[in-house]
Order: sequence, then structure tokens, then C-alpha cells
Amino acid sequence: MQKHNNGVLQGTPACAACKHQRKKCHETCPLAPYFPAERNREFQAVHKVFGVSNVTKMVKNVREEDKRKAVDSLIWEAVCRQNDPVLGPYGEYKRVLEEMLYLVSGGNLEL
Repeated sequence: MQKHNNGVLQGTPACAACKHQRKKCHETCPLAPYFPAERNREFQAVHKVFGVSNVTKMVKNVREEDKRKAVDSLIWEAVCRQNDPVLGPYGEYKRVLEEMLYLVSGGNLEL
């Protein structure tokens, strides 16, 4: 995308999704608000788990007010899967549950 600023052409960087696909990022790009160029690592994780096409479909089919939460959830799940390929998000859930049980029991966890 190029914008005029006092008669000077300035280019804006493509979002991480368009950069990955090597295409020009347009104002109508559904992933641009959620994956700007500096969030390339998060996009790569999401792309590896879900694929660009599926992420685009999910973002388009979610209500406008829920899109940010949906994308954050996809990023969280993909990063969990990247950190622990076997258990993924379940491993993180299990760790948090065990920590919560430990704290609730006053530090005397007996499983």
C-alpha cells in the first residue's frame, strides 16, 4: 500500500500474512489488523498449526467484537503447540490446574 504524505509516496509494510504469501497487502486484508509485520513469529506459529486459508476463514466468520479474542486464542494455541508438540494447549492447561490445586491446598499438594 502506498499513501501520499505531502506529495511524497510512502510504503507501508505488508502484514505478516501477506509477507509470508509474498503478495501486496491491501486495506481489505482480514489478517492485517491482527498480524502486523512485527508479529511475524506469532503468524508463523499460527500458520504452521492452522494454515493461512483456515485462519482467514475463522477470522471472517467471527463476529467483529470477538475477532481479537479469536486471534489471540489461535496464537496461544499455536505457541503452546510449538512449545510442546505432544500435549500442546492441554499440557499448559494441566500445568495451570496443578499450580492452582497446589495454591488452593496451601502448598501441600497430594495427588
